[in-house]
Amino acid sequence: MADKLPVKVNPAKIDPAKINRADGAGSGASGGGMSAAMAIGILVIAAVLFPAIRGFVFGLAPTLIAFLLDRNPERYLTMCVGICNVLGMAPYMFLGMTGALGALGARETMVQIWLVAFGFSCAGWAIHAVTPIIYAHLLLIQANRRLGELRGVQEQLVEQWGSEVAKAEVPPGKGAARRPL
Repeated sequence: MADKLPVKVNPAKIDPAKINRADGAGSGASGGGMSAAMAIGILVIAAVLFPAIRGFVFGLAPTLIAFLLDRNPERYLTMCVGICNVLGMAPYMFLGMTGALGALGARETMVQIWLVAFGFSCAGWAIHAVTPIIYAHLLLIQANRRLGELRGVQEQLVEQWGSEVAKAEVPPGKGAARRPL
């Protein structure tokens, strides 16, 4: 019963450095923040991959522009251009990381990389521009098909019940009669 009682803590003996630590150790040289070995490792990786990262950042300029221009909360333009842009950059990123890109001519390769990356992003812009038009056309085709089905049902009703079914009755004061489907 005595071990379930709350523990009384003396506020004068609380070390603020130990409050947020799970193991209770203080934040000494080895305790908090990034260690020196981790920082050196990150710097080495960044130095080795710098050409690939630099090319990737500059190659994604169309995606950044699409992000800045896209006002839609769902960011459809950014996603479309970004996916196409990354697809265009991906092969050259892998070549850049493996070092195979350096064996090719530098100037010709860079021109080719920019043409492919920006060409793919242009394809993303084109897809984004054309998709609503195609979707509207497909909706129009679907609506015309449904209209044809409804006219067929109307013809069957006229055959079964007579021509008075197709006539629209308009209550007085409600405007012109609607034409039948």
